[in-house]
Amino acid sequence: MDGSRSGGLWPPRGPRWFSLGRAGYLRYAKAIFETSAAMQDAIRRHPSLRIMGTPSFLFSFTSDEFDIYLVNDFLRSRGGG
Repeated sequence: MDGSRSGGLWPPRGPRWFSLGRAGYLRYAKAIFETSAAMQDAIRRHPSLRIMGTPSFLFSFTSDEFDIYLVNDFLRSRGGG
């Protein structure tokens, strides 16, 4: 589970991030934040899902109607998760 912690992927990726320069890093950061915002909006529109806490770009969601692990399995089958 390399990606399960925020710093899990940093050491091997550090040189790549540094090589992008400030503008390149900001381009990636903008895309990450925009993608997260779009995903959060989709979850907020779904009547059976709710976002936990007050997220920035990292977020979690849950449901009282769905087994959230099955939602994860479904997302993985479509290339997400």
